[in-house]
Amino acid sequence: MPDDNDSKNKKGKSPSVTAILAIALCILIGCITIFVYALQTPNFAMFVSVFGIGLFIAGASMITGGLMGFLFGIPKTLQQEKPDKTSTDETPKEKAKDNNVSYQANTNLEQISDWLTKILVGVGLTQLTSLPGALRKFGQFVSPGLGSKPESPILAIGILFFFSICGFLLCYLWTRLYFGNELRKADMEMFGNKIAEVENKVKEREKQEEIDAKAMMLVHRQLNPASDTDRVPQPELDEAIKAASQKTKVEIYYLAQKNRSENWEKPSTKVIMERSIPIFRALIACDVDNVYHLNHGQLGFALKDQLEPNLKEAESELTKAINMRGPWKEEGWLFYEFNRAYCRINNDDNFKRDIESDPDIKDQINSDLKSARNASMLKAIILKEPSIQKWLSMNKK
Repeated sequence: MPDDNDSKNKKGKSPSVTAILAIALCILIGCITIFVYALQTPNFAMFVSVFGIGLFIAGASMITGGLMGFLFGIPKTLQQEKPDKTSTDETPKEKAKDNNVSYQANTNLEQISDWLTKILVGVGLTQLTSLPGALRKFGQFVSPGLGSKPESPILAIGILFFFSICGFLLCYLWTRLYFGNELRKADMEMFGNKIAEVENKVKEREKQEEIDAKAMMLVHRQLNPASDTDRVPQPELDEAIKAASQKTKVEIYYLAQKNRSENWEKPSTKVIMERSIPIFRALIACDVDNVYHLNHGQLGFALKDQLEPNLKEAESELTKAINMRGPWKEEGWLFYEFNRAYCRINNDDNFKRDIESDPDIKDQINSDLKSARNASMLKAIILKEPSIQKWLSMNKK
């Protein structure tokens, strides 16, 4: 036997559509009845008045009945309550799922509908005995607008009942058959979009985790190569670190900084320290807004301390770090000035020829040393650094 919801009549219309069309036909018949009644008026002006008032009463009755039908037909939303889980055997994934914030449909309209229908039914049953008198008063009140004939009150009451019932049935059927489905579709669309959004975020996070893992793998390979040929090409390292998340970039910086700070002093470990240089270059390449002075500072230190020092580039990087850092009195990092002074001294051709520096170079070096002496630790290092002491002696400082 076919399902009633799927069955159709010979014309291809479902029973629900047929029922609504039947009610619409009844409404049309009611309007024709009012039209026929109005034809017995003596003149056209009276005809328009009676017919218009009759339609107005019919419309008002239909709207009132339709509102009642809507209230009675509003579907209830089924809210599923989560069971109380006391088991400790849940997987982390299940626990995370349970801890997610979930939202339910707002059922205020349903509750109001439930309250009103119960009140209306209760009050209506208690007032049944007074209904005939109320109907007579209604008919007498409306009859002047329908021609003040003996049958006018009967027509008024008939219009009230007929169109109220038609409006009730029409709105009730529409609410039951279509309104619930539309609400369901809206909810499915809304929650479907939420689910899609969450899934996209999960996919993006998983993709970013893969990118971060690749970047970390290349950094470890750069810092701990199995052989000289296993080192990562600079373009590949630049691309991997640029695509990494900010958190991963910070981790990469500290790995490279630790490698540099632990291996810069001894000649036997300087080769290990030099492995951090490409990483600092990659971090600088992805800092397009020039925000992080530490990358330039660490690169300057590494270039200065490598086996074959590149003091000119080291000076350039330290200058960039100082400019990005700002005033040392607010930010610190006086190691920048100390190391730049060292680089400037050893880059000075006059110093290499054991003669006094030019005034401009002298002022630059003096400015850096003066700033560096504000740190007690650096003040002690300056006294022990041979090249700085030689320069000070040559320039009578």
